[in-house]
Amino acid sequence: MIQYFVARLGESHGPYTIEALKDQNITQDTLIWYEGLIDWKRAEDIEEIRMTLFTPISVPENPPAEKPSNSKWLMPADGIVITVFVIMFLILLTLGFFLNPKEAEYADKVQEAQEHNPEQSEPSSKAESESAVEPAQTDIPTIRIGAQDWMTKNLNVSTFRNGDVIPQAKSTEEWEAFWETEEPAWCYYENDPANGEKYGKLYNWYAVRDSRGLAPRGFHVPSDGEWTVLTDYLGGADIAGYKMKTKSGWYLDGTSTNSSGFSGLPGGYRNYNGTFYNEGLYGYWWSSSESYSFFAWFRYLHYNDGKVFRFDNPKGNGFSVRCLRD
Repeated sequence: MIQYFVARLGESHGPYTIEALKDQNITQDTLIWYEGLIDWKRAEDIEEIRMTLFTPISVPENPPAEKPSNSKWLMPADGIVITVFVIMFLILLTLGFFLNPKEAEYADKVQEAQEHNPEQSEPSSKAESESAVEPAQTDIPTIRIGAQDWMTKNLNVSTFRNGDVIPQAKSTEEWEAFWETEEPAWCYYENDPANGEKYGKLYNWYAVRDSRGLAPRGFHVPSDGEWTVLTDYLGGADIAGYKMKTKSGWYLDGTSTNSSGFSGLPGGYRNYNGTFYNEGLYGYWWSSSESYSFFAWFRYLHYNDGKVFRFDNPKGNGFSVRCLRD
């Protein structure tokens, strides 16, 4: 039986059976995805859904109105307040302490994202505490984007930070077994080591969040919030993808600038059932943030779009990992 996922406000929900979709207030314009589709489709364009949920004269519901801005201006009460404010402003300006509002807002976002990243929590064991004195790796290529230092390549390690081996899943049965037992695993796309040289390894989310540490010393897997800091700095999720994708290597080359230096490549992914999809078309990267019990947040780039898409997917899927310096 086909399992459907529904996109609402940039987030993926599901899976649902065709019967369960009847209770989800689906319209003709609702975006739907199921296993085997390359991209999301309008519900009206999927025959089974159209025949089951819609009549020929059904009308899509109106889109929600844009959320009004909550921004406010602080108005002084009287002339004395204005005078004091001007004097303080001139003093701060003279001393060089007055920040550009956008810079201050961006700095606050960076700090908030770092504080809420579970990858940077206190060591959970004596062994972790003792190993914390080891120096961070400084020979890994990175690029400064805003206030963040990102690796310029996808992760390609086969051991955790403490030296323990991360299991490799070569067969479909092995990959699916690691998902069912919620254990860490990695693979090459199509089990071809040549793809590892190009795209790095694909990891399930259980490897991402393993307490032994997937990222090298001095780095961590970015949280959902830290991914948002990146896309906000690059002008917002609607256009940041153009600045993050390499100029070549995609199905349609020449649509991106890679002006950020992120150098995102279309490494595809491995479904939790072991099937590989979308190499050359899409690039997928895990965050360290869980959405709920069996799903976690990730970002993906599309070969013919400048957006950076944010969705959650089953933790058993295999995505690329890009690390951020602590």
